[in-house]
Amino acid sequence: MGAIPTTILFITPKSATTKQFREYAMRLNMRQLLDRIVVDECHVILDANQDF
Repeated sequence: MGAIPTTILFITPKSATTKQFREYAMRLNMRQLLDRIVVDECHVILDANQDF
């Protein structure tokens, strides 16, 4: 039985910066199981990093 594709992944900025998330997203991407990532409250990233 094959893996079910994760077409859209919703995540918070805090979770998006973890090593575990990056590894998970890379695994999904390598297996072509990820279409896009949506960061909820993304303005928090912009507010914290003016160079973004």
